[in-house]
Amino acid sequence: MDTYGDPARRNQDLGRSFQQVVSKMNLFALTLDGDAKLSFCNDYFLALTGWTLPEVLGCDWFERFVPHEAPQLRELFADILNDSPSAWHHENEIRCRSGEMLLVRWNNSVIRDTSGEPVGVASIGENVTERRILESKLLDVGRRERRRLSADIHDGLGQTLYGASLLIDNLEKSARSSGAPIAADLADLASIIGSSIETCRQIAQGLSPLSDTNGGLIGALRTLVDLPTHSQASVTLAVTDTATLRLDNTTADHLYRIAQEALTNALKHASATRIAVRLNVQAGLATLTVADDGIGLAKPRPNSKGLGLKLMQYRADLIHATLAIARQEPHGTRVSASVRNRA
Repeated sequence: MDTYGDPARRNQDLGRSFQQVVSKMNLFALTLDGDAKLSFCNDYFLALTGWTLPEVLGCDWFERFVPHEAPQLRELFADILNDSPSAWHHENEIRCRSGEMLLVRWNNSVIRDTSGEPVGVASIGENVTERRILESKLLDVGRRERRRLSADIHDGLGQTLYGASLLIDNLEKSARSSGAPIAADLADLASIIGSSIETCRQIAQGLSPLSDTNGGLIGALRTLVDLPTHSQASVTLAVTDTATLRLDNTTADHLYRIAQEALTNALKHASATRIAVRLNVQAGLATLTVADDGIGLAKPRPNSKGLGLKLMQYRADLIHATLAIARQEPHGTRVSASVRNRA
């Protein structure tokens, strides 16, 4: 009997071919049925997670591998089955047999039967745990270096200039009282030094926007929306807190940078006239939103060199935040980043 034209047999052959190809990959490879039960995984997945095949085959993926504090991943699984582009690629942690957590970058595809109905999901995953740890350490080093440089500028150069301004102010007063013609020049010099002090303050603030003494993330956001460079648009900040904001410095810094990038995009590229920054703090979750009334998201170009959206997503991935960027009706863009708020 010729089975080449039999769709069921052909799908079985393709399934076996897929398993043979991924069995030797140094990548996670697995398939889940429509109920999220594990129907296949390769040896590399078993080796890194410490499970054996009998222990995991047929188990519920979310009950065995996903922490209970990530229920949104079940919704993501439903989106994969619906072939939603937003669910094709994502990162999440999985639990090993030892209890250790691994961060995995997934590439997902829906599996369909011969009638075209979705019956499962095939996923290829890359273990990015060590990479993210190293990246986080490098970013932390950069953050600490920026803080040190900020302090040097503010407390070193800034204070030196302030001392010079006091000296020049006294010289100007003496020159004016004696009628010396140099008084006007000293007044001009005092004005220049005053501008230099303000420049130092702005540079120091840009290098290290977050500090406990200035109100942390909320204080930095207030300063951000009040910058004079935003004068062409109305920029507001609203904070709703039903719980205490408890974010580590790295998470707060990345949230601030996401807000900064979203605000810059709205001002420079979207021609926005109104921009609303909101921080909603709840027990277990903090959500930062930047919404504008600009021209909206441009259609992505294949060879676009723009890094703004990519950097926001990268920062969100580093702190395990959920980032959503969407159009607003009738026009405008809404950027939202949600991250776990420690109890």
